Amino acid sequence: MGLRQDWFDALNWLEENTEPDDVIMSWWDYGYWIQTYAHRPTIADGATTNSSQIRRLARAFITTEAEAIRFCNEFDVSHIVVDVTD
Repeated sequence: MGLRQDWFDALNWLEENTEPDDVIMSWWDYGYWIQTYAHRPTIADGATTNSSQIRRLARAFITTEAEAIRFCNEFDVSHIVVDVTD
């Protein structure tokens, strides 16, 4: 899977509209893209080997809003990126 133009647009927006230390939450598959193109830290990426971290991240995407907010607060998440085309 490669980067589509909408991803380049989103990553450019992140770089221009967020602070360098803003933590971005996304599905781990996109972590490298965010780190490489937007130069922002992420919760996880394709090399994250801590399976409990991956499980917690996945759960934050499918759980209740309250639990997701607790997860985001724990990791100081400032933005969440979701690709609705996948």
